[in-house]
Amino acid sequence: MSTLTASGRVAQIPILTLHALDEMSSPISFPPHLFARAMRRWHADGWKTIDLAQVVRLLSRGAKFPAKTFALTFDDGYASVYREGFALFQELGVTATVFVAPNPGGDTNGTTPLPRLSEREMLRWNEIRELRAHGITFGAHTMTHANLTRCSDAQLDDELRTSQQALADALGEPITLFAYPFGKYDARVRGRAAHFFDAAVTDRLGIAGANSDRYALERVESYYLLSPWAADGFTRAWFPHYLAARNLPRALRRRLLPS
Repeated sequence: MSTLTASGRVAQIPILTLHALDEMSSPISFPPHLFARAMRRWHADGWKTIDLAQVVRLLSRGAKFPAKTFALTFDDGYASVYREGFALFQELGVTATVFVAPNPGGDTNGTTPLPRLSEREMLRWNEIRELRAHGITFGAHTMTHANLTRCSDAQLDDELRTSQQALADALGEPITLFAYPFGKYDARVRGRAAHFFDAAVTDRLGIAGANSDRYALERVESYYLLSPWAADGFTRAWFPHYLAARNLPRALRRRLLPS
């Protein structure tokens, strides 16, 4: 996807984002059979996943990325990540980061699920802990999946701090990564995210690299991989040009939508 350096490393890395692995007719759905097909194809071509936290560490040092690597992320914490994805993760040695919004003051033990965000089932805490035990990492996605640009300063800090602490307490480790709900952020929100976290991901369409803002990291939305030819092209040199072409009308549509 990017020109190799003399050391066999590359300057850019795609961060793929998904939400739910299901057959529902929804912009956040990705069919499980297409996901499995794509992951096996990329694996057969020699591509591997790299943990998002490692991506951030390399970015912060200005280092290059191992060739043929990408990061895999899931937003919201739907149960399908475990039920449709976990066996495939184990089969292929895949790592991923899942961004979740824990229940304010809720139980984080046993089979208690995350707060529901749609008609879909959510991950349960025993599933979260099993995923974590097998190398899947977790990041914060606020407490209530709020549009942070509409929050007061106090509400903004509470959404960030409390979600980070709730996950840290539940998993027994620092939580350093964040995803903006709905991809909504501005300079104020970015600044507060930078106060609490090492990095934050957005829904900006693009490939992460040396010029990326660590608190506004670009990702590749899975919607643009639904066609088999596009999924096959994900690891090809022409793919960033395809994304750039798709990003122009997407950016225009977003400017016209109310905030």
